[in-house]
Amino acid sequence: MVKNGKKVTNQTILDYPDLDGTDWAHPAWWRGNDDGVRGVAMRIKKILDGKDDGAGVIGYDVLEKVRRTLLEIMRRVKNVKTS
Repeated sequence: MVKNGKKVTNQTILDYPDLDGTDWAHPAWWRGNDDGVRGVAMRIKKILDGKDDGAGVIGYDVLEKVRRTLLEIMRRVKNVKTS
């Protein structure tokens, strides 16, 4: 089969998890990685912009600890500014 001028074979769509994070990783791995980084960056920006009121939790424990730490830093900065 030819798609966009390139020959596509069954080999093209196989996923080899051992190659994740390498130059030969499946494109879906990189899309997922990029999406994860974007999600974390958006969460951090929301905190720094004062748009995270601290309600709820993030299901990933490490990220929730980072979130709580940043929220506390932002609370302290706000208290210093108002003093």
